[in-house]
Amino acid sequence: EIKLFFYYVNDEVENFLNNHVRLEQEKPIDCSDLFEGSDTKERILVYSVNLF
Repeated sequence: EIKLFFYYVNDEVENFLNNHVRLEQEKPIDCSDLFEGSDTKERILVYSVNLF
């Protein structure tokens, strides 16, 4: 199983990843407790690759 991790992605990249035929989105990892403030991008997006 291959997992891909993306940190602090912009909306365009996130949309591409969410709609890619070979990627399956998993639960993101919340990183908001590592920095001050509340930025919704402070997370790691996790995807598994469907190898068919």
